[in-house]
Amino acid sequence: MSNQAKFLVSLLFIAIIILCTGLTRFYFDATKDTYDTEEQENIASIIKSFDNGMQVFESKNGYHGLLDSEGAVIIEPEWMEILTVTDRMALVSRRIQDKVLIGGVDFEENIIFPIVFHSMECVADRYYIGTVAEDESCIVYNEKFEPMFQNSWENVEYKNDLLLLKKENSRFSYYIAGETPIFRKAEMTCPIGNQMLTWSITNRIYLSTLRPEDYVRINSSVSSYMDMLIHNNFENLSAISSTEYFGGLRKSDLFKNMLFDEVTDFSFMADRGEETIYKFSFTIRYHKDPEGQEETVDPETEIQPVENNDLEGTAQVKLYFKKNASNQLILTSMNLDYQHTQAYQPVP
Repeated sequence: MSNQAKFLVSLLFIAIIILCTGLTRFYFDATKDTYDTEEQENIASIIKSFDNGMQVFESKNGYHGLLDSEGAVIIEPEWMEILTVTDRMALVSRRIQDKVLIGGVDFEENIIFPIVFHSMECVADRYYIGTVAEDESCIVYNEKFEPMFQNSWENVEYKNDLLLLKKENSRFSYYIAGETPIFRKAEMTCPIGNQMLTWSITNRIYLSTLRPEDYVRINSSVSSYMDMLIHNNFENLSAISSTEYFGGLRKSDLFKNMLFDEVTDFSFMADRGEETIYKFSFTIRYHKDPEGQEETVDPETEIQPVENNDLEGTAQVKLYFKKNASNQLILTSMNLDYQHTQAYQPVP
């Protein structure tokens, strides 16, 4: 190839490179200009800014979206409201079947927090109480919107730095002004026959040792076992105890013809030996129907019932619990101490 031909080829090659470079710059500049223009034209106003540089904007159609710290849209304007953002999600609201519901989406607009809440209340600047629209149950979340407790609750209240959690016969209090929640009180209502026993634990040692579900377990076990004694039916004893204790727990006709007038004097103690035994006790004031006081013996255990011919008086019930291999509290044994009270007058 002649020198002239080589020179022409070189010029052509340089021209192609310049042309490609120019087209590339034009393409990216045009794309950038179009991207910025479209976003800017859709933004009507900035309505909220966060410490991480993100901003909530309102579009011209009245819906809200989210910009990152560089001004790029990371959540499209299709939400009624963006309440708050974390490092991984935004809390948003949308109208669904004539209801405004709240949930969470990540920055790729995947729903990662179910849109089922009709309210989301922030308390102590770091916790959120979500109320489910369908059944009014409540769930408590931390600042990362992770559930703080295992269960949903019938009601959650925040007052004087305390979070009050209520469900069925249970009520738990947590102090949440510090870095981590502190368990302050467990309060339970226990049906015993036709009476109710309200008991509570505030001892910090017990509160740090036993979980809320342990107190629920104790409460339901006490109520169930007393019902077994009253009706002389121990078919469900295995649900709260184990076979090695059945003999001592089956006590036939212990409460035969006995009507409860009052349940008082609750006490809870821990005996920390080789195995920790939790002692749950209370006092029953009762009166009896004087008819039909015949003695019976449990055919399975041959246990003679406690002799008590008093028509009125008190009985102190002592129930003992310990944890089994599954770390679940079980009823192990019980005692009753009867006292006749001459001055006691039963409730009519």
